[in-house]
Amino acid sequence: LITEGITAHAEAEDGHWSVWVREEDATDRAKQELEAFRSQPRDARYQNVERLAQERLLQEHRQREAARKNIIEPSTDWKAGAPRRIPLTRTLVAMSIIATILASTLMGRDSTLRETVAEQLSFVNYPDYLETQDPLVNIKQGEVWRLVTPAFVHADPVARGFGVFHILFNMYWLVHFGGMIEDRRGSGLLAMVALLTAIGSNVAQATFPEAIGSIQLPASLHGAVLFGGMSGVVYGLFGFVWIKSRTEPTSGLWIDPTTAVLLFGWLILCMTGVVGPVANIAHAAGLIVGILMGLVPTGRGSAES
Repeated sequence: LITEGITAHAEAEDGHWSVWVREEDATDRAKQELEAFRSQPRDARYQNVERLAQERLLQEHRQREAARKNIIEPSTDWKAGAPRRIPLTRTLVAMSIIATILASTLMGRDSTLRETVAEQLSFVNYPDYLETQDPLVNIKQGEVWRLVTPAFVHADPVARGFGVFHILFNMYWLVHFGGMIEDRRGSGLLAMVALLTAIGSNVAQATFPEAIGSIQLPASLHGAVLFGGMSGVVYGLFGFVWIKSRTEPTSGLWIDPTTAVLLFGWLILCMTGVVGPVANIAHAAGLIVGILMGLVPTGRGSAES
């Protein structure tokens, strides 16, 4: 089975042998191979298969060791450098830095350029929102870029100050998770996950109500139209990698348990309101979108019990 590319192992129990096939879609082919062996166990095709299987297992072991060395720990991300093939990740980082600078008071408190950039990149033009009370008013008018562009601006939504911690936190995890996805699964997949999590988190943050039925939500869980930052996308990438690491362990996407605890803990802490105004709905929505996308099978090493 191993020489035919079917991952399997055998276990002895009560005088019998059980053969376990890892991938469900290979089960039928494995049964066919078993019947063929039973009918002609001395066929020439079975000569030297043990040696061939050992060579294949050794090769796979070497590949796993090489892949393990390429795993990037959060504590060494910046020291070791980003993965080599991450042009989209680097572009997203550059766009975030440029947009944040242009939309912040670093351009001058009375800068016309700053006001124009901040207004055009926000989810909604605030005067239009005040007039209509519709957070989607500008998007309905065809300004669809607003579904995504708030993710690039890490400036205070009111004072437009430069959010240093905000952008450093988000860019660190963007390089970590985004770089991992792009380097191992391609720029196209990263673009899809980033785009859908940006749209999902931004729309949720702007439209989420202050109450559900008769239940009044705490202020930390209210939606708001004045927000910005890549946090929703970061949590989406995190959710995607987290799920893929569990459902497709050979996908090349992996997350350290400590990192998962840290990010889930930060999400919960922010929701309590003790760290100040945070776009918690964007975080949660991005995480949910990322998890849902991660649950879609891609055919690379899905785990079957």
